[in-house]
Amino acid sequence: MAEHGNDSRKVLQWASIWTARPQRVNRSHRGPLGRSAAGERPVTLRLLLLSLSLAATPVLAQAGEARAWDSRAGTWVTWGTMADSLARHDVVVVGEQHDDPATHRAEASLLDAIGRRRARVLVSLEMFERDVQPLLDDYGVGRVSEAAFLARARPWRNYASDYRPLVEHARARRWPVVAANVPRPLASAVARGGMAVLDTLAQA
Repeated sequence: MAEHGNDSRKVLQWASIWTARPQRVNRSHRGPLGRSAAGERPVTLRLLLLSLSLAATPVLAQAGEARAWDSRAGTWVTWGTMADSLARHDVVVVGEQHDDPATHRAEASLLDAIGRRRARVLVSLEMFERDVQPLLDDYGVGRVSEAAFLARARPWRNYASDYRPLVEHARARRWPVVAANVPRPLASAVARGGMAVLDTLAQA
């Protein structure tokens, strides 16, 4: 997630496990925090399987406040402390298990928490392909209905339950939403012909 106008220009990489109580932590997930990223775009929430690792069984409604493992400090921190830290950075990369509703609830909670700390956030979603960006933009500003948007945007099967809350949260606040995934035809072409296919497309 990101806000325009912040001078920190840092990428925060969290190797974290979300849970309501401590569990065994895989130290191999350890990653650098606060790495310089001059020239990065404003803070962006990217729902990709990268540096923020969500456990398969987090439930925010469990007894006690949800906590996160800070791999740099080697300690558990509260959800609010984590949100305070993430909100100071320009790019937050959030990993997920696509079919785990609990991690999607965690994402929605995190988006809300960072949005309360930053006025401007950009949400980037892996589950939309780049070619639907104009349609996503039109839906964001109300130029097309939700039904028309969904009919053409090729949403994942769990969109309504797991991704719609993020899109609608951003839409209600006029935050941009970015379709971040490579179009399937291009991915298939690269799978068949290798990365050299991209050079051919650039020349065309």
